Amino acid sequence: MESNPHPPREPVGLIGLGLMGSALAERLRAGGFSVLGFDLRPERLAEARALGVTTAADAAQIFATCRRVLLSLFDSADVRSLLETLPDQRPA
Repeated sequence: MESNPHPPREPVGLIGLGLMGSALAERLRAGGFSVLGFDLRPERLAEARALGVTTAADAAQIFATCRRVLLSLFDSADVRSLLETLPDQRPA
């Protein structure tokens, strides 16, 4: 029985699956990480699934599921816009 050279690790969230995001996903997968990804464009989600990425319904699912989240977005305005759409997760 062969042993897995990469033991299972916590999934890494990845938001933004364009050129850079898909390259990050490939490297993470090669390193033995499972990746939960999201992008606004359906074709990017399909391409990511072909790389072995599990896709999320929305960004909130990624933040709810993953302790580590990478953002591969165009600029800080996109990051700000994304963060403003997320539900407030702070304890009351």
